[in-house]
Amino acid sequence: MALTSSTPGLTTSEELPSQQLPPEVDLKAARSARFVHGSIMRHVVVMAGTGAIGLMAVFAVDLLNFWYISHLHNPALTAAIGFAAALGYVQVAVSIGMTIGLGAIIGRLIGARRVIRARRFASASSLSWSV
Repeated sequence: MALTSSTPGLTTSEELPSQQLPPEVDLKAARSARFVHGSIMRHVVVMAGTGAIGLMAVFAVDLLNFWYISHLHNPALTAAIGFAAALGYVQVAVSIGMTIGLGAIIGRLIGARRVIRARRFASASSLSWSV
């Protein structure tokens, strides 16, 4: 069965009969993906809530660091932790942006049932972020 998509970037068709798939590809798991069925608002709330909890945890740790270092009565250390926190926030913002973009691309590939390509893209992006 040939799968095609009218979405830009997904215009090529792939024929993947089950006999030619490598044994490690589990199409049943790909078909039971989360956030595919149900209320869109629920999906947005769950995903945004999870991200918000993570960000609050990061900010809580930074607040504890500020509080502890300020009790050392060393202005140089307090300034250093403030500068490091600002750099950390920039890094978090870039990471969140890249994660959203990669999630959208990989989600489109999975939605087009191009599971092998989605796995390759996810692996490549994971490797590039780990370096």
